[in-house]
Amino acid sequence: MIQAGFARVDVTPQLGTPLTGYFRTRISEGILDPLELNAVALKSGEDTVVIITGDFMYTEEKEVTCYRKLIAAETGLPLDHIFYQTIHQHTSTTPGKGGAVDRTYQDLLCRKFVDVAKMAMDDLSDAKVFIAEKETAEPVAFVRRYYMKNGSIKTNPGYLNPDILRPVGEADNTVRLVRFKRDGKNDIALVGF
Repeated sequence: MIQAGFARVDVTPQLGTPLTGYFRTRISEGILDPLELNAVALKSGEDTVVIITGDFMYTEEKEVTCYRKLIAAETGLPLDHIFYQTIHQHTSTTPGKGGAVDRTYQDLLCRKFVDVAKMAMDDLSDAKVFIAEKETAEPVAFVRRYYMKNGSIKTNPGYLNPDILRPVGEADNTVRLVRFKRDGKNDIALVGF
């Protein structure tokens, strides 16, 4: 039997934080949607893993290592049972980089990573697992890495760059779903694209 748990916390930084993912400086001037950490805990037998997704452009390795070590210390999970990913959101920030290095925010963010992992583990309950996948009706994905005429491979070499030979692969337009159906609790859905 598998158990699944879920938790979500708000990690929106203060206004005035630089946004990453642009070729020019942009500063946050308002909040359309809050930034969140979402955690799923999965347990089978004695093994538990936690998967955390952050609404960030990316996260510096130094910061991720710190978060994972603190989660391990406070939950007893082995480091290799703690996973983290970002959604590569261009209207977000990057923890530990640029203007998002405000120490107060970083300390709070570190605490929020631990909290969301603990809350997801506390929410664990028996679950049935369902999976599905389907191609999108129209292609929406694209490949960013290209073979270049000089033999190199480049990511984002520039629109209509004459030195591009071809993409390194085919775009995958498959949407994948894993659903955890839990009695008496909300279902948990993981969507991958």
